[in-house]
Amino acid sequence: MSDINPRRRKKPPRFDHGPPISRIDTRPMVFVSLFIALIFLLKASEPHTHALVINLPDHSGPPSETALIARQYRISVSSDDEITIDDPPAAFAELPIRLAAIQENTDPFTVTFEPDGMASYDTFVKVLREIHLAGLNDWNFRIDGTEQHREIKTDRSSAAFPNRFRSP
Repeated sequence: MSDINPRRRKKPPRFDHGPPISRIDTRPMVFVSLFIALIFLLKASEPHTHALVINLPDHSGPPSETALIARQYRISVSSDDEITIDDPPAAFAELPIRLAAIQENTDPFTVTFEPDGMASYDTFVKVLREIHLAGLNDWNFRIDGTEQHREIKTDRSSAAFPNRFRSP
């Protein structure tokens, strides 16, 4: 009789992994990357065959009566701090009333703020604040003469600057 139990299985041989890998073969990765780049280049070079056809109106004739022409309000501050709305001068106290009248207008309008380059900073900021409080600083508001803004005199002792921003 032998010492080997017939029910007992033989141990499988240990798998031999071989020598350690000295370097990974990157050729398949390079081939796949080149293939993907080639597909992208081919797709990008295809001529675009789709088109969106829009029938635009003919502008050769006079403007239609239904076309809305926006009313333009011009608010300016002169070098001697005089505030004007559409050329008549406006005192600072009546500025909120006149701006509220513009805001109540139901027709389309734009508001253009044109400060003079030599206007005082204090007046400039106060007028901008009133325009903001009147609710006129949305899509229909613009500032012209932005190239002059850097030349506005900054009076650091003005009421527009709190104490912590005043220069010593």
